[in-house]
Amino acid sequence: MERHGWRVLHSIPLANQVDIDHLLIGPGGVFSINTKHHHKRAVWVGDDSNKSRSRETSALRAQEPGGSQPGRPGA
Repeated sequence: MERHGWRVLHSIPLANQVDIDHLLIGPGGVFSINTKHHHKRAVWVGDDSNKSRSRETSALRAQEPGGSQPGRPGA
């Protein structure tokens, strides 16, 4: 990816024992990627949502100013 102008950073520490799992910086912009491990579970991903068992969540969740996410105050 570096030869195409991209830089990849992993496990970037933030305040309160939080980190950014993966950060991609390049010609197309800056992307933060959060990864999860679902041991022995089938995970479906399509369009802008994902499903683990019967629980569906947005795969594209905008970060609000102040560090919280929509629908999750103080998260």
